[in-house]
Amino acid sequence: MNANADVNRNLAPFLIVDDNPDDFEATLRSIRKAGIKNPIDRCVDGEDCLAYLFREGAYSARSRSEAPQLIILDLNLPGTDGRDVLKELHKDQTLEAIPVIVFSTSEDERDVRECYQFGASAYMKKTTDISTLAATIRRLCDKSPHKRHHQRILIVDDNPDDREYYRRLLRHYEDDHLDFVEASSAQEGLDLVDSINPDCILLDYYLHDLNGVEFLQELQKRHQKTKQNPPSVLMLTGHGSETIAANAIKLGADDYLVKNNLNQETLERALARAIQTHELRSKLHTKKEEFSLFTCALSHDLRAPLRRSRIFCDYLSESLGEEVTEESQSYLDMIVNNLNNLDQLINALMGFYSISELKAPLKPLKLNYVVTQALDILHELVQEHRPTLKIADLPMILGHAPLLIELFQNLIQNAIKYRSEDPLQIEVSAQDTGDHLVRICITDNGSGIDSDKSQQIFQPLYRANKTVKVEGCGLGLSICEKIIKYHGGNIWADGKAERGARFYFTLPKA
Repeated sequence: MNANADVNRNLAPFLIVDDNPDDFEATLRSIRKAGIKNPIDRCVDGEDCLAYLFREGAYSARSRSEAPQLIILDLNLPGTDGRDVLKELHKDQTLEAIPVIVFSTSEDERDVRECYQFGASAYMKKTTDISTLAATIRRLCDKSPHKRHHQRILIVDDNPDDREYYRRLLRHYEDDHLDFVEASSAQEGLDLVDSINPDCILLDYYLHDLNGVEFLQELQKRHQKTKQNPPSVLMLTGHGSETIAANAIKLGADDYLVKNNLNQETLERALARAIQTHELRSKLHTKKEEFSLFTCALSHDLRAPLRRSRIFCDYLSESLGEEVTEESQSYLDMIVNNLNNLDQLINALMGFYSISELKAPLKPLKLNYVVTQALDILHELVQEHRPTLKIADLPMILGHAPLLIELFQNLIQNAIKYRSEDPLQIEVSAQDTGDHLVRICITDNGSGIDSDKSQQIFQPLYRANKTVKVEGCGLGLSICEKIIKYHGGNIWADGKAERGARFYFTLPKA
């Protein structure tokens, strides 16, 4: 495969350092399939890579401006390996700023730790899927010292006079901080989106191959696959239509402008807002990716010592055998119990985060089925404490079954945990609010809630009643709130201390 066929020569090159030609070809194919058009340079070992970067030997004629935007580095190179390359880069202030993805077959935790210690920006297995690799490359390129400072504007309009008109309205920007690229069809525009990653698109609604709404639908599909931050879009049309405007905004357009009413001030103001929105979304997108990586790494790094600690406890118990004293056994049991609690907390934290990433559709559900499933999961706890359960005939709603089962499980479990000395009673009822929502209420006669703490209880790790010793990680109600927000509803609580609690939440009707 020709590494530099169909590339954008205006972009800084990527450097791939890999001695295996098959691995190099596979990486190159992944980059090109992801629509990344940067030129590709290759070095076959660590010494060749350092000569390239420091402009020595065969590379002495290279200028500083030809430095790569990104380095994809194999770890186990012959001679000077990837670790040595990272160490040398770390010594040079200019080269240290270039993002480096270590691309390796090794899963050894020591290799991962060493690479990050020596300055790697990311560590990825060579079996990583294309979308994840592309998302990582784009995220790191946004931080690269070669990142362009100009905003790139894509004009998609099949009328050359209209394209020229937009340029004239924005002419004093063109030499300042905007780069314009033009497309005369929807398909050409979509191809350019993949290759140049524009900040904003000026999109004509009436195109000969796709209309503006169809363009937005296709754009949305592509960015869901690549997981990258989509550009802002200004929809432009010759005739105003509230229906088209509403559909365009729903599909992600930032504004809808009528060409007949367009002037320099209107277009400049709309474009400035769209670019600012794109920059804010880019920052948010980067933060979400960083948080996702941090969450996964935290989960992995915490679970490893947990597993080892359990093994050591089992080994200690077996090695002592009959010699273990009652006191020693109680200490071992406490250690294991605390390890289990920490494991539950990690699972809860991952569950808390995963709700934000979920994109499952809401489907018609009978709520009584959801409550029955939650009670089945809590069977042992219900059998132990035998509460009186009063479940009304609940309505059909639109929801995601696994999340709603977890919601009822958490709320019923809470009622059992915070029971009083009186026989426990739990009631689940529903009320039609008269609009598109239904209000559900779960009532108990337990230890209750102080009225001044009814909002705080939904904060992560908050415990309203610290005098009552109950098992749990303090994330149950926070997860409930996220589940209800996922469904577009609200959740709140009221009650009085020692007089029970009532939890209300709204869900969309089926």
